[in-house]
Amino acid sequence: MNIQQAKAIQIVDYLRRLGYHPEKETARELWYCSPLRNERTPSFKVNLEFNSWYDFGLSKGGNILDLVIAVTGCSDVRSALKRIDPSLVPVTATTMNISFFPQPKKKSSVAVEYENVQIKPLNHPALLQYLTNRGIDVKVAQNECREVYYTFKGKRYFGVAFPNMSDGWEIRNAAHFKGCMYIKDISLIGKGQACCYLFEGFCDYLAWLSYLPAEKRALQDYIVLNSVGGADKAIKQLKNHDYDSIHTFLDNDDAGRAATKKIMEALPGKVTDESCRYQGYKDVNEWWLDFRHTN
Repeated sequence: MNIQQAKAIQIVDYLRRLGYHPEKETARELWYCSPLRNERTPSFKVNLEFNSWYDFGLSKGGNILDLVIAVTGCSDVRSALKRIDPSLVPVTATTMNISFFPQPKKKSSVAVEYENVQIKPLNHPALLQYLTNRGIDVKVAQNECREVYYTFKGKRYFGVAFPNMSDGWEIRNAAHFKGCMYIKDISLIGKGQACCYLFEGFCDYLAWLSYLPAEKRALQDYIVLNSVGGADKAIKQLKNHDYDSIHTFLDNDDAGRAATKKIMEALPGKVTDESCRYQGYKDVNEWWLDFRHTN
């Protein structure tokens, strides 16, 4: 799919595929509850004449590709084109003979083995129950994650998907599957606050957000390592942003302690090890599950 084909897709069709429907409409405009955040009063406008959108709550808008980038968390147009279901492209004389899924002669990486990928808002009952069982607030999860459907080596799977900085997705499901689709990387969430909190996995991050009052969740930036192997990449981001303070919430095991030590040595005087908060527990999520049942 190229840019011209993508821009021929109506935003209303893309939103409908994601499960969103207009709350009100005029001759030229449709109003939705935003697909980019939780809200009750629709403030997401689609202009039918120009096939454009604008989210008044975020003061952000654009064309179909801008929307795909915002919804999926990918970083550029090339990545966005890969995330659009090609069946949404209007069938015309110039598109009907295009092969949207050319098969490589030889698969050179695991990434190309992911097929029929669909990214949707997080709504599947089984996935929501899985997160609830881990003590994670559903609204928090729906704001931070998506659900993904994909075929891998001929079998169909689905799971909770959490985006990283390389347009990859960390995936978890109730069958205890843990994996990454596409490129493994850390995740950076925030708007340039003076303080940054680090977590080892995204379920720890979601558990912490579930613990925090809503008004305190945006007071700091967050980095999720998505494995202790992401410590070096996190250090680079932390230095680039020059945070005043950094708080690590890594696992209480040898690997977590080693990663914490590495980060503290790389940024002397700025890092606080917060693992004492959940001493006696493997990680933040395990602590939160017990805490919420006893308080």
